[in-house]
Amino acid sequence: MIGDMILANEVLSTSNSQVVLNGPNNVFPVLNTPAFVSFGVAIVVSGIDLTTDHKLVIEFSELEDDTKKNLVFNEIIPGNPNQLDPNPTLSANLSLRNIRVNNLGYHNVTLKVDDEKLTTSTINIVKVN
Repeated sequence: MIGDMILANEVLSTSNSQVVLNGPNNVFPVLNTPAFVSFGVAIVVSGIDLTTDHKLVIEFSELEDDTKKNLVFNEIIPGNPNQLDPNPTLSANLSLRNIRVNNLGYHNVTLKVDDEKLTTSTINIVKVN
């Protein structure tokens, strides 16, 4: 199983199932800390068995101290026993809102499926001048 994610100011789906990334970004400005940040995430996971249930998790943590993780998304994706695709892919667009940020600097956004870490994106929280 492999996975990837793209972060943006907003991730939208059009009426014809296209994904639009509004402001792909890995730098998010705040006035001061603590603060709350919001962003969109487009994820794709390939090689996943879609006939069974899976737990999809996104964690947010400081790069310097990965022990303090903030669980920002935690959902069970129900399986479909009628799934016949030999190369299944799970894709989703998520809107993550009001994630508490205590410090400026680099933070990790980590995607896990069934407690297996698939990918991590690093973002920078900066102070607006």
